[in-house]
Amino acid sequence: LASLLPPLVRNAMDVSPMETRSSTIKEVTGEDDMLHIVTTRFMQDQANLVVLGKARLLLFETFCMPTMIHQNTDNFLWFVMTDPNLNGDLLQRLVSLLSPYPHFYLVASNSKLLTPANLTMGSGPAKRMILTGDINLLYSRMLDRHRPLLIETRLDADGKEKDRFALWL
Repeated sequence: LASLLPPLVRNAMDVSPMETRSSTIKEVTGEDDMLHIVTTRFMQDQANLVVLGKARLLLFETFCMPTMIHQNTDNFLWFVMTDPNLNGDLLQRLVSLLSPYPHFYLVASNSKLLTPANLTMGSGPAKRMILTGDINLLYSRMLDRHRPLLIETRLDADGKEKDRFALWL
């Protein structure tokens, strides 16, 4: 029965939970021909609603952030999209939460998602809107023309998923 499953699912079934997190992220190889993007929208077009932002940040820290930290794989990129004019205290807190993880990106943009076209707009605009994360990793994965498949998942800022959801997709 296992031989009938796609290779990605078969491999996922054999993976045991990781004891520790690696601080380095591997480059995409032939075995990693799918890129999984997780997008979370945080206070987009709501920069002046500071009290609401504080409440949402608490939900983000309590539910959403732990979900992404505890994934059993790091073969995904997480974009947290936020208003470029977000309150400074809220923005700094998001930066401090996301900075330790090279594949977590805080993106100052009111766009619904970050696309390869956004990255190739030139060095100015694209680099200014990416506030955290490893920019070289981002470019190598997003602009890889040999990767045949990109899947995008939306995770609400107050949402929570199982620790294996990125692995199983």
